[in-house]
Amino acid sequence: MFLSCHQQDKKKEDVFRYVFMGHIYDEKPIIDKRISKRKLEQFNQIWLGGDLTYDSGVTWKLNYLDSVLNIKSNKTHWALGNHDIESGRDKVLNFINKPPYYASYVNGITVLVFDSNYNDQGDCKEVNEQTDYIKMVCDTISNSSHLILMGHHVPWGKIENIDAWSFANTSIENRVFMCDSFDFFDQVIYPELVNVQNKNIQVIGLAGDLGQKQSTFEYRTNDSIYLLANGNLSDNLYNQQFKKCNSNDSVLIFNHCPKFRSLTWKFVDVGN
Repeated sequence: MFLSCHQQDKKKEDVFRYVFMGHIYDEKPIIDKRISKRKLEQFNQIWLGGDLTYDSGVTWKLNYLDSVLNIKSNKTHWALGNHDIESGRDKVLNFINKPPYYASYVNGITVLVFDSNYNDQGDCKEVNEQTDYIKMVCDTISNSSHLILMGHHVPWGKIENIDAWSFANTSIENRVFMCDSFDFFDQVIYPELVNVQNKNIQVIGLAGDLGQKQSTFEYRTNDSIYLLANGNLSDNLYNQQFKKCNSNDSVLIFNHCPKFRSLTWKFVDVGN
């Protein structure tokens, strides 16, 4: 799973490796058996695309997740999924001591985590505040080589006629991202990302709500923004209803060389 920087004079300590995983919940064990703490120890950062368990706001589950995924660590970033917050998001957020959306500077790149579960059915204050925060980060970002906008659900369905329903477990293309004007992601968030891209900062959208139809998705927009998604489908009784069950899945591995402003990625097979 090691990806080289392809630079002969590159020192090992200058190479950082990150892993992204989504939709890894299971029944027994509570996360996909293909996800192993031993294998995760090789990564400098763990990025989680949500739906880690059926209901992550339970104390013993949170303790288990922390033992495997270090969810309290500032080296782990977790975009909450709908299954994670079945009992509410507060217990999860209090446990990891992180807000539902935030930006983190990681070795020269900015990781912007957002909560894709907010909607206009009672969450308008949070919807508007989160979008204002994303716009603020996009307006002020300057020194990063990359901006990673990481959430759980796939919001890209109205961008260049992407058929999100063909690969995502759920598409939130019609979920409101600004209540006052009733704007969707493509209207209020995507233009901000284009502005960042135009600053010569590579923008990558990252989503974790895949697995039921396919494990991977990669798309480069006409604005040179990359949209990536990855998710697993655990082998259990519930998931047997999906044709994809018992087929190979993957995780997404990033290889980062800050000196060269290089961030590359690869979908790595984890078997079936």
